[in-house]
Amino acid sequence: MSIFINEVAVTTFDPLVKQAYQEKGFKLGGTTRMARTPKKTHKFPKLGKSMAKQKAAQDMVVPSNLVWSEAEVILQPWYDAEYSGIFGQADINFDEKRELAEALAKSIGRRSDQLIIDALDNSGTSNIVTAGGTGFTYLKFQEMIRLFTAKSIFTGDDDIHCIINGVAQEDILNDDKFINTRYTADRLFDNGNTLNGLKIGGVTFHVFGDMAEGGIPFSSPTYSAFAWAKQSVGMAISLDFSSMVTYEHLFLSYLDLRPYYFSPAVD
Repeated sequence: MSIFINEVAVTTFDPLVKQAYQEKGFKLGGTTRMARTPKKTHKFPKLGKSMAKQKAAQDMVVPSNLVWSEAEVILQPWYDAEYSGIFGQADINFDEKRELAEALAKSIGRRSDQLIIDALDNSGTSNIVTAGGTGFTYLKFQEMIRLFTAKSIFTGDDDIHCIINGVAQEDILNDDKFINTRYTADRLFDNGNTLNGLKIGGVTFHVFGDMAEGGIPFSSPTYSAFAWAKQSVGMAISLDFSSMVTYEHLFLSYLDLRPYYFSPAVD
């Protein structure tokens, strides 16, 4: 319950509420494969590679025996909720339910992003950029592209994404090869002087601030950045994001509940 409402219940005050600065969430929506399932578990199918063979006139046709496999996820229930008391609502001149609904929606959205970040962090990949000096340098970006190319993932053909924090963004903004018009036609000031949502070298960047959910792993002075192709990460959803506002007689309050039932997988 919003038990601290009396602290702002003064004679009169501005009806425009300033919410705490926070990530709005769902920033990584559309960056993964999506699947909706009524089950608690879901398997994302994967198909191996094949190779063409030369055919002699007398030879029988030999099948390639492509290997099928899957990445399995177990869906997890997540929610956020808050009460809005009718007596506390009478003391203020703004709609507390609306403000709570917005805050809860951001909370669920951040959890959705955090699950993808955690899946990337725990993927166990051996494709780790180790060269290029300190910080997010252009040399590291080139090595990242080289690792994608070795897997036949090309920035011009595949949907590639990269998540970074504010420190990495600062590194990039201070690197002439990222921002100089001799190397790129993108104008950062036209994008609010941020890399968030901006595509550089065929890679779409997503910038995250600090999040109570954990955010991008950071242990001073070392921070992480993750890059992936859209088809290599899957998000399964059973109960989609929704809002339920009910009146609870026992508490003389409205309950705003935001449930979500989902889980990501990484290949």
